[in-house]
Amino acid sequence: MGEIPTGTRSEPSVEQALERERTARRICSELNGFVDLEPTLRSVTTMIRDLTGCEAVGVRLHDHGDYPYFVHGGFPDQFILQENSLCSRGTDGDRLPREVGGYELDCMCGNVIHGRFDRTLPFFTDRGSFWSNGTSALLAESNEEDRQGRTRNYCNSCGYESVALVPIRAHGERIGLIQLNDRRTDRFTLDLIEYIEMLGEQVGVAVRSSLIHTRLKTITEELARSNEDLEQFASAVSHDLQQPLSALLGYADLLSMSCPAAEDSREHGYIRGILDGSRRMDRMIREMLAYARVTQDVATDETVDLDRVFGHVVTDLGSEVKHTGARITHDPLPPVRGSEVLLTQLLQNLVGNAVKFRGDRPPRIHVAVTKRETVWQFGVQDSGIGIGPEQQDRVFGLFHRGGAPSDVPGTGVGLAICRKIVERLGGRIWVESELGRGATFLFTLPR
Repeated sequence: MGEIPTGTRSEPSVEQALERERTARRICSELNGFVDLEPTLRSVTTMIRDLTGCEAVGVRLHDHGDYPYFVHGGFPDQFILQENSLCSRGTDGDRLPREVGGYELDCMCGNVIHGRFDRTLPFFTDRGSFWSNGTSALLAESNEEDRQGRTRNYCNSCGYESVALVPIRAHGERIGLIQLNDRRTDRFTLDLIEYIEMLGEQVGVAVRSSLIHTRLKTITEELARSNEDLEQFASAVSHDLQQPLSALLGYADLLSMSCPAAEDSREHGYIRGILDGSRRMDRMIREMLAYARVTQDVATDETVDLDRVFGHVVTDLGSEVKHTGARITHDPLPPVRGSEVLLTQLLQNLVGNAVKFRGDRPPRIHVAVTKRETVWQFGVQDSGIGIGPEQQDRVFGLFHRGGAPSDVPGTGVGLAICRKIVERLGGRIWVESELGRGATFLFTLPR
């Protein structure tokens, strides 16, 4: 291999060093505060062009197995059209796959992205960048084996003598590259390429953050749509089931009244089974409808006097409290941001469950509140039958009764509604309990 002009390492002048530092700070500022990736990288590309004085600069990023130009400046339209795709293609025009996954990439850009380089050769850096201050001499003095694969040489045919290709990395993975082209020779020094490599690391972190943010946003939007569809489906199904079930209950009642057989006869047993099953189904459908509608069209940004809401809840439970001899106490409860409708429903379920799932003695229930750094933490503590450890992770599931005795009424929807309400209000809910020693249902609400 003959002499290939690549340039040398030369320490930048004081002015150059200061300008590079200023540019790096501006680029870091752009990348740290970006909202939309494309205009940010367009601005970064412009700053690199201004700093290096290069005729053309572009950024390639991964896109469905290829690495097209994401942003670019200074390249002719025909060049971008010709060079935009890097994928190697067979005679049928299909992209050629790699054994390790993905697609084979053409040209020196493909070598840099795939990490194919020989650091002993003068036109590769230790970090896998390619650079040349004279592509005509490079092509004359090297072969395809030296250049690590098939090169298209379109840059050279368009007159670009100085070419640099710097990988964009994110956590060690190459996700694109920065390309600098100039028709003049001797535009680069090794220290300048190493400086661009440092910028490539910064760009890689920003690109990966943008991709993660975009993916999370897409997942969140898809989940919201899915939840909305499920709620509408559950609401529609529940509503449509109520009419035939009501007819079934009505006919069963008429049959029970008109049946001449004795009350303890087999026929009456069948009728009671129909009535009991239908009534349980009716309760479950109504509960499912309540679950589906729990957060629909409810504003959650009002200031709610939780002390007053709790007073109403205890009043509404008056007959059950009197019947069981329950004693209910509470700490002074703070005003919170949320929805009075949802918070009333939440406390009704939690306090009502504490009364319902009692032990042999009259229930003792206390609602505590603790001020945390960013949230209020509430605890509804009871002296009831408790929940076994194997049930505590499942107790908030829909139609799951948490091992409750069969003679205690309920459909297992109340705690699922509680979880849905708390999460809708920006908090979380969990339970701490020992079987036979009561339970404490804890939940948080933002302060």
